[in-house]
Amino acid sequence: MSASPNLPALYWPLKTEPHPDSDAIDADAVRWMRGFPGHLRQDGMQKLLTEKLGAAVAHCLPHADPRRLRLVARVGLLGTAMDDWFESLDSLAEVVAATSACQRAWEAPGMPLTDMPYVAAFREVLADIRALASAVQYERIVAANCIYHQAIPWETALRAHGAVLDQNTYAVMRNRTVGWAVILAYMEFGANIDLPEQEAADPALRALREASGFLLAGFNDLASAAKEADSPAARTGLPAALMAAYACGPVEAMSRAIDMLNRVTLLYIRLRSGLERRAGTRLRQYLAALDTALGNLTLFQAGCTRYTATSGHRTLLRPEFSSSPPIGLDPGPLPIPAIAWWWEQ
Repeated sequence: MSASPNLPALYWPLKTEPHPDSDAIDADAVRWMRGFPGHLRQDGMQKLLTEKLGAAVAHCLPHADPRRLRLVARVGLLGTAMDDWFESLDSLAEVVAATSACQRAWEAPGMPLTDMPYVAAFREVLADIRALASAVQYERIVAANCIYHQAIPWETALRAHGAVLDQNTYAVMRNRTVGWAVILAYMEFGANIDLPEQEAADPALRALREASGFLLAGFNDLASAAKEADSPAARTGLPAALMAAYACGPVEAMSRAIDMLNRVTLLYIRLRSGLERRAGTRLRQYLAALDTALGNLTLFQAGCTRYTATSGHRTLLRPEFSSSPPIGLDPGPLPIPAIAWWWEQ
């Protein structure tokens, strides 16, 4: 992509690995969703089916078992559609009811799910995942969905009050609403990794997971900035948080955001290297899968019109990627107390 004037480059050293059958995986997910005609009437669904979300999932899991990969692509497409539905609801009470019902369905698959879109597809893919997942994998999928389903009402309430987020709130909330914990749980399922709890709970790995979620959310906010400039979503994005914190305009806020993301990328590389030096086989598999998922989803967001479409006559500020860190990049922690502990690992 071509760089916008006055913007530094985004440091992004992660390499991507394409899946040779990505088009077939995407076609399967689209065909599966089209098998539920009632779902196709939801706002935005027809366009969503053309965005190649299933192919993006396939690129994230290049070595996955085909059956597991098809399920992850299907649930990824469905989850994106449901995220759009949550955002379209008119009141906080409706959002709480919807997210709570979805969470109960993961926790107790027999729970009724009436009066909500996508019920048939949700029940089918949930049952299929439950049938294939190990106990550890399913437990992590349930826990990750809980993080996401609790965060969506939080974000909805802040948007309803017209709040512009401080950097602490942004770092904690946006890490959850971007759905990264859910993506990582599906990654473990798709790659069939049963990471032992002792390794999964390692503070350095937790910091790596949270740092990677911060990166995905930040990249998403930069890609979506022009599209969402006049919407409530803009107030909970990284550029808006920085404009409020530093009383600056969009270009300076974007530059500050890029510097923040570059510093977190530098930390990600350091944390990952430290973990890999002491990792066993399963943790090495997990780290490789994490790299691949983060790298591919970041590039997908940067080029997908779902995120990059502009709103009105807004100028699209789009930095280019660089595989080399900027000269003089500060390796120290960001001035955000909620995440400063990442740098201590």
